[in-house]
Parts: sequence; structure tokens; C-alpha cells
Amino acid sequence: MGEIYRKPAVGFRSEEYVRVQSVEEAFSYLKKYGEEARIIGGGITLHELGVMGSLSRVKKLIDIQQLKLDYINSEDRSIKIGASTPVYKIRDHEVFRNVALRALAEASDFVPVQVVNNATIGGEICTGLPILSLPPALLALDSSVKCVSADGERIIPLDNFYVDYFLTELRSDELVKEISIPVPSAKTGSAFKYEKITAADYPMGSVAVRFSIDQRGKCTECRVSTGSLCRIPMRAKKTEKMLEGTDLNKQTLDKAANEISKEIDPISDLRASADYRRRLARVLFVETAEIALNRTKM
Repeated sequence: MGEIYRKPAVGFRSEEYVRVQSVEEAFSYLKKYGEEARIIGGGITLHELGVMGSLSRVKKLIDIQQLKLDYINSEDRSIKIGASTPVYKIRDHEVFRNVALRALAEASDFVPVQVVNNATIGGEICTGLPILSLPPALLALDSSVKCVSADGERIIPLDNFYVDYFLTELRSDELVKEISIPVPSAKTGSAFKYEKITAADYPMGSVAVRFSIDQRGKCTECRVSTGSLCRIPMRAKKTEKMLEGTDLNKQTLDKAANEISKEIDPISDLRASADYRRRLARVLFVETAEIALNRTKM
């Protein structure tokens, strides 16, 4: 018989847990403890990493739930989402019923419900794991991240935020304060789909697509992003370029599906092989692109 995999039962307890009352207080802890400190919001990912024994260097947990970063505001042709905003509020918010932004609502609709109710958008972004759903949807919507520290703030396009597995551009003395999404133009539709083994599992692959079309139906702007397929959430820029300026129909979408299957560098793990993920990318892209295209006409 094959060996049965069991998740290691490792207890994690930080030396200090502090609930800060201001960003300045958070900065002071981050500057003092550096890599030994971690920001905590909903605590979902930190719990998982602690059970796996991956937080041995972490001594200080800095809870930012009192910093009033739980909000969704529309302003200056953009939508601002505070880093502490729970996923369920994004799923249920009226602004994301807009067909142009629907991909983010769909990416926020998953089980188990305990995770959706407690996980925050900041945590989903900062973890640096490709298996989470919000990053590919946010990539398709051209999102940017406001990172703040005692030295000031940086605005980083999400497309430049991910470096490698568990590795982002966020510095040890920074925290993510806000996510910004530009309001899309008219005749825009977006969609998100994933494939799982079970409903409560992490996806084997996910794809987000956003199309903008002109009055004649030609694609003026395209975004295609993936999650769970490669080492990081990423945009498929060659596929995007292939589609922009074309008539979006079955033939062009099939060609783009072939392109995305070549463009990605898929991973193999317990959920699926690289070859399966390459095939899955093609299927997920076509299904997601057809939904996004239909939404441009609503």
C-alpha cells in the first residue's frame, strides 16, 4: 500500500501578540523585529502555516484589525478596498455586481464559509501563494497595492507584486493598507472560474478574464490571469496581446486557448500534474472568456 500523507501537527505560539491601535505603532514593531514579525488580519493563512511548522522564525504577531482598514469606497474613478476587508463583504457588495467587476465577486465566493467570513483581502494578497482565488481576479482588474511604512508609501501594480512562491515585493517593514481597482470603461465584462477536486479544497487551476469591446465588437483591451497553475498568480500577456484588436469569436478564443496552454509554466503537486494543468488552462480559459464576452453585451 502507498504511504498515507498526514498533515504534521505542529503547535505554533508566538512570543508576543499585540493588537496595535495605529499604523505608527505597527511600523514601530515591524521596524524593530523585521523578519521575526508578521501582520495578522483574519489569521487564516497564519494558522495553516503554523500547523505546517513554517513559522519557526516568527516571534511577534501584529494584529491590525483596529486600524479601520475595513472598507469599500468608490472615488476618483477607482474602487478602494481596505486591507482588513473580509472576503464575504467583497462577495456581497453591490459594486461588484457590475458585470465589468464580476470576476472579483466570483473569486470571493468559495467554501468553507468560515474562511470567507474571516479571511481578508490583504491576507489573500500578501501570502504569496498561487492557490488563492482573489489575486488572479484582481490581476485581471488591473489592481494596485498601497504599501506603507515609516518611510512613506509605495503604490505597486499587482502585476509587479509577486516574485516567487511565498515571495512578494512587500518589505519586512511595510504593511499593505489598501487595494485600488480602476473603474472599467463601458462595454466591459469580466469573469472568474476555477476547478477543484472537492468544494472545500484549494483549486487545481483558476482563470480570470476581462474584455472591453468597441461599438463594432472588437476587443480594445484584454486581461487574462491565472492562479494555481504556476508558481505565482500571473497574467498571460502573450495571450492578451493575441486577442486585443480582434473580433472575439469562437475561432479567436480557441487560438488564444492554445496560446495560454503554451505560455504558462505549470507546476506539479498533490492536486494535479503539470500536464493536466496545461490542459486545464485551455478549458478554463475558453469557459471563462465566453462568460466575460457575454457580459460585455449586457
